[in-house]
Amino acid sequence: MSPSDERRRNGENWPQPFGLRRKSVHTGHGRGRACNLICNQGRRRIHGRSPDVDSTELTRLIKESVAARFAYAYVSLLLVLESLLFIASLLLHLSVLLGTRGLFAEFGAVLFRGTFIVGIPVIAFIKDSIRWRDQLRTCPTWMWKAALTLGVYSLVVLCLQAFFPERASFSEQALAVSGFPLGFDAIAFCIIYSVLWSGYLTKSDVAKGAGKSLLMVFLGLVAFLAYRAGYLRHPKNY
Repeated sequence: MSPSDERRRNGENWPQPFGLRRKSVHTGHGRGRACNLICNQGRRRIHGRSPDVDSTELTRLIKESVAARFAYAYVSLLLVLESLLFIASLLLHLSVLLGTRGLFAEFGAVLFRGTFIVGIPVIAFIKDSIRWRDQLRTCPTWMWKAALTLGVYSLVVLCLQAFFPERASFSEQALAVSGFPLGFDAIAFCIIYSVLWSGYLTKSDVAKGAGKSLLMVFLGLVAFLAYRAGYLRHPKNY
C-alpha cells in the first residue's frame, strides 16, 4: 500500500469539495476551524478512533462564529439605515435650497434626530478615533473624498447659520438643520463601508464594536424611556 493510500485510510488528506475552498470576507477563521474540527472528529469516529478535539475549544469556536455572523448582520443593518438617511437628507436639503419648505416642516426635525440616533452607534466601529481619516481612505477614492467634502460643507453651513440666523429658534433654521446631517451621514456610511468591504477591522474587532454599539443603543433607549416617563424633565414650579 502506498503512503498516500495509507494516509487516506487513516483519515488524512481528504480532498476538499470544490466551492468550499474560498472563504468570503465575512467567513473568518473561526467558522473554518470549527468546521474542520467537526469533520476531523467525524472521520476519526468512522475509522474507529476517539475524537482528539477538546469540546470546550469547539464550543468556543462555534460561539465566535455565531457572534461574528450576528455582528456583520448588525453592521449591514446600519449600512442600510445610513443609506436611507443620507438619501432622505440630500433630497430634503435640495428642497430647501430650491426654496420649498414643505418637506422641511414635515420631516426636518425627524431626519435631524435620526441622523444622531443611527450615527452615534457607528462611532463604536472607528478603530482609532485620532486616525479616523485613515479608515475613510480605505473606501474608494471618490467615496471618501465626497464624504469629507460634504463634512466640510456641513460645518460651513452650520457656521453661517450661527452668525447669520434665519429664525430665532435653531429648529427653524432650515439650511443648517437640513445641511448638517449630510456630512454626518456620509462619513458614517464610509465607516460602515470600511468595516464590511475594506477589511479595515478584524472580525474580533467587529464583534467588539457591535457589542459597544448595541450598548449605546440600549442606553439611548433607556434615556428616551426615562424622559418620556418624566424622570429626566425639570420639575414644574407650582
